[in-house]
Amino acid sequence: MLKSPTWLEISEDIIPETLRTLYYSFEKNILWDPETKDYNTGVSPEVVRERIFERFREEIEFLRNTVFLDDKISVEDFEKKIWMKILSEKLEKTITDLVKEEYEPKIKNIIFRSAKFESNETDLFISLTSSDKTIEIDALGDGVKKAIIYASAVSLVDNTIVLIEDPEVHQHPNGIAALMRFILKRSRERRLQLFITTHSIELINIVKKICEDLGLKLRIFFVEKDYSTDAVDVRVLESIDVEVLQKIGIDPRLIYVL
Repeated sequence: MLKSPTWLEISEDIIPETLRTLYYSFEKNILWDPETKDYNTGVSPEVVRERIFERFREEIEFLRNTVFLDDKISVEDFEKKIWMKILSEKLEKTITDLVKEEYEPKIKNIIFRSAKFESNETDLFISLTSSDKTIEIDALGDGVKKAIIYASAVSLVDNTIVLIEDPEVHQHPNGIAALMRFILKRSRERRLQLFITTHSIELINIVKKICEDLGLKLRIFFVEKDYSTDAVDVRVLESIDVEVLQKIGIDPRLIYVL
C-alpha cells in the first residue's frame, strides 16, 4: 500500500501534535497511520493539506507552470493556446525579430489570417507576411516552425522550469544558435531553469558559449542506461572535461565506451 505513488510521507514537523509520521493521499484527501494501520488518525486531512501547501508554497508555485517542449506540440494547439496569449501580451514583435534574424529575413509580421471553407465556417491561421507573399505557419519548414513555437512558449512563463527535448532537431547550426540565444536570454529575464536533453555536441558547444556570454550557469550531465539491469547512471561533465575530451579527439557522447 505504501508503495503507491499517491501516498506522501508527512513528518512530525508538519503535524507536531501527532508525534509520529503519517501518510497522506492528495488524490483521496485521506490520512493513514502506519503504526495502527488505520485511516482514523485523529488529525483532519484538510488541516494537513493546508499545512502542506503553506509549507511548500514557493515550490508549488515554481512547479505549477512547468513547460515541456517537444515535437508533439501541434500547430493547432499553438495557435489556440499560445499565440493568442502572445498577442494579448504584445510579444509578437520579439518572435518576429527572431524569425527575421535567422530564418526568414524578409518577413514583416506574424499575423492571424482568416480562411473561409465550403461549409461557410471561418477559421484563423497564423501566417508570416512579407512584401510579396503570405505563408501559413503549417507550410513553413520544421526548423522555423519549431523556433516560433518554442520561443513563444518560453516568452509566456516566469519563475518556473522549462523542459526541452532535442531542440537541435530540424535546425541548422545558425538556427540552433539563434533559437538558443533567444531562449537563454528569456530564461535570464524570466527566472527560468532549463533542462535540455540532446544528442548533439554542437548544441552543447553553442549553449556553453552563449551561457558564458550571458553570465549563466551551465551543468552538463551524461546519462547512460545499462540495458542488462535497466539501471540509469548519471555522470556530471564539467565544462573543462568536455573541452579536453574534444581537444584530444574524443567525442563526449561516446564516453560510455571508456
